[in-house]
Amino acid sequence: MIYLIDDNRREQQQEYNCSFLALGEYQERIKPIYKITTSEEIAFLKDATAIFIHQSFPDFNAIGATITGQTIVYDKISNLFRGDPEIPYVIFSNGITDHTYDSENPFQIEQINKRQFYLNLKDFLDYYIAKDVIEFKILAYGKNFIAMEIAELFERIAGLFHRGEHSESAAITALNAEIILLIGADPEINKKLTEALKNAELVPLYLSYIEKILQSFIRYGRNIYYQ
Repeated sequence: MIYLIDDNRREQQQEYNCSFLALGEYQERIKPIYKITTSEEIAFLKDATAIFIHQSFPDFNAIGATITGQTIVYDKISNLFRGDPEIPYVIFSNGITDHTYDSENPFQIEQINKRQFYLNLKDFLDYYIAKDVIEFKILAYGKNFIAMEIAELFERIAGLFHRGEHSESAAITALNAEIILLIGADPEINKKLTEALKNAELVPLYLSYIEKILQSFIRYGRNIYYQ
């Protein structure tokens, strides 16, 4: 079970088109929790598939009123999911403008904007149900996360070429290999890269081909130039 811990002030879940949480549409996969008192036991969270928590989740007293000036509950939960074994987690907040998703740590997002998190949550859950895979990239980039990853790799490769750093052929080749892993086999990519590394005048042909594939993923979700 995924536990979503958020006091949901101002009914923000509805504002972010997440009324499906209140309706229980994904109740077999995700359980929203809106209040936890400082005396409540949280050991049940040890069995969580993942924990999503609002960074400013407040403490509540025995009658359900917020306790200002302390974060006992948040700190206990944070220590739990950072423990051993570590539980996949996401920390979201309105005070965060972007996200800190890192492919080297794919099961944790230390910071993500609350609106961005909720707007991508349904796509994340749909993917999780369809594939039985926790894919935090969807929370960070949206369901077309592959296009965003290709775009980031493309910018890094283009930057190396445009700075005339052909001596960085190993780095360029490694980034190119990451693109191929994302989009699948396409022999034209390696062919054009090999030519570009040998002849600087052919760099634009390589870059334009990668850009065509990127636009294909943005529009169709796949590479239409190689079947």
